Amino acid sequence: MNVPYWVVDLAQRFWTAAGMVEGLPRNMERAVAASGMLSVLHRERLTVATIRHWLEKMGIAHPLNVPDRPLRACLVACEGTGVAFIDSTDSENERRFSLAHELAHFFRDHLAPREAITRRIGAAAIPILDGKRRATPGERVRAWCTRTDLGVHVHLMDRTVVRVQVRDAEENADRLAFELLAPAANVFQRASDAAAAVEVLIDVHCLPVVQAEHYASLLFPPPRMDPLLARLRLAPSEATP
Repeated sequence: MNVPYWVVDLAQRFWTAAGMVEGLPRNMERAVAASGMLSVLHRERLTVATIRHWLEKMGIAHPLNVPDRPLRACLVACEGTGVAFIDSTDSENERRFSLAHELAHFFRDHLAPREAITRRIGAAAIPILDGKRRATPGERVRAWCTRTDLGVHVHLMDRTVVRVQVRDAEENADRLAFELLAPAANVFQRASDAAAAVEVLIDVHCLPVVQAEHYASLLFPPPRMDPLLARLRLAPSEATP
């Protein structure tokens, strides 16, 4: 499998910012602290209400108009920095993956849009993202035309509920989280098929079972059958005379 360039690039950018490459399994919390990109807060039985209360306490205006529900993690990001909330009641492996997943969202869904806005609208538009001024009519038009979001970023994560409109973002965040925790090149050195990869991802990289199985299926996808052969296989056999 060819690993997407953006995945390798962002993973390398993170480890450069952290000034280290952690051993296996990755100590993501230590690496994130070294990078200075995110603060990590652990909360017992994390919920949407927990995040809403924290936003209100910090004086951050955000219309968090979603029903309360349990969360594994949540990212709140603004002005190029962020806070990752992690449910402290999860297992160590789940917490490790949750933090890597939120870090991936920070790169893809917060830093990348800021870079895009600088390119498409101009650096003068950055204060709009940070809530320091309103967008001008012209900036709103350019944002709409370029599908650019202007606002504080809050990402809620409940891996048991993934809606269609956010599926791509979730899959991309998972893909980068996988590379951060278990670089594809490392897995290929240790495994030659999906079954072996699952064992490596669980035993060496300490991924949760569900994520290990999903990542292994990406690294070692099942062979695709030729469409014509598939149709022939499904076609009813002719009766012999």
